[in-house]
Amino acid sequence: MDAIDNGVSEAETMRWHMKTGLASRVGRMNVAWNAPPTCNQHAQFKKAMRIAEEEFLYQLKGLTQSLMPAYDLVKKAWDEREAFHESKQILFFEQMCPWKEHLFTIE
Repeated sequence: MDAIDNGVSEAETMRWHMKTGLASRVGRMNVAWNAPPTCNQHAQFKKAMRIAEEEFLYQLKGLTQSLMPAYDLVKKAWDEREAFHESKQILFFEQMCPWKEHLFTIE
């Protein structure tokens, strides 16, 4: 998000540009260059703040209430993989959870 705000491109060559990310959604709250003088820039800024706040809280909740608690389940499956299959190449999860990111870290 910060890179976009500072003119850093997402990749060296872009074939397709996403116009639905947070920066684009917030940017759409800017008052148009030809908006009537009655258009309230302060009100638009408050709308942009709500969009950013909602996204931040959504991401924070996902990390703290879903992703981070899943680490222990993935670690347990990793530690017990030989008991499940002698090859140690199969993990058994007792319940569904986000596992990929943690597995790459543990591995």
